[in-house]
Amino acid sequence: MNSVYNKLFDDNLIVKRVKNKLPHLFQLAELESSRNGKIGMEIGSVRERILIALLMYKFGIDIVDPDIPITAPEIDVCVNNARGVEISSEALSILENREDTRRIDINFIREKIDYREVYTKWLDAWREEY
Repeated sequence: MNSVYNKLFDDNLIVKRVKNKLPHLFQLAELESSRNGKIGMEIGSVRERILIALLMYKFGIDIVDPDIPITAPEIDVCVNNARGVEISSEALSILENREDTRRIDINFIREKIDYREVYTKWLDAWREEY
């Protein structure tokens, strides 16, 4: 079966990038979503955008559709599937505990990140000539 999941998990470059980059990107998301040392509720949306960007990187921007109405329950993105797939938290918990569930083991080690790194994209936008 050549599913989206197999294409993702069988790609050694993607697996390596997830292991190496996801902890850093999630830590940046925490910095971006923090005020006065407290992480705000928007952290979920920022992490979601990081994962959607990974899918776009792997499958192409035209294949990944993140334009899902905010009112659509439990659906965040569609990858080459107009119907979408809805997975409840209960189903996800069952999948997580199965031996045959594919996963990427990630060692999340906190690193020292300069808070200014969060502002790099905005600084670059201000520096860019039109």
